[in-house]
Amino acid sequence: MKRRGKGYTATLTVSLTPTDLQALKDAHAQTTCQTLAEYARRLLFRKDITVLYRNRSFDDFIGEGIRLRKELQAIREKLPFSPESESKLLELIGEIKINLYKMADLCMQK
Repeated sequence: MKRRGKGYTATLTVSLTPTDLQALKDAHAQTTCQTLAEYARRLLFRKDITVLYRNRSFDDFIGEGIRLRKELQAIREKLPFSPESESKLLELIGEIKINLYKMADLCMQK
């Protein structure tokens, strides 16, 4: 017999098409529910569900910024620079990193 958590004693079986299951999993992925079962119970009993909304364009921007910083780091390691040019490049990389962290912190606060 399977072990059930939190005192649950009954199982409800629901038949879903692959499309419906994927839609359920996608909706679950955008919530704070830790398990699909928890999400289904909350839906079934019409309890509050916290949904997370992400700004995809901001996520894309941050990803591009991170790639830019890594690319500049790789250029610094591969190409010969004069000491002053290298220090300017390191300063630029540092500024990009700081600004990305600041933007991410601003968005996390909301």
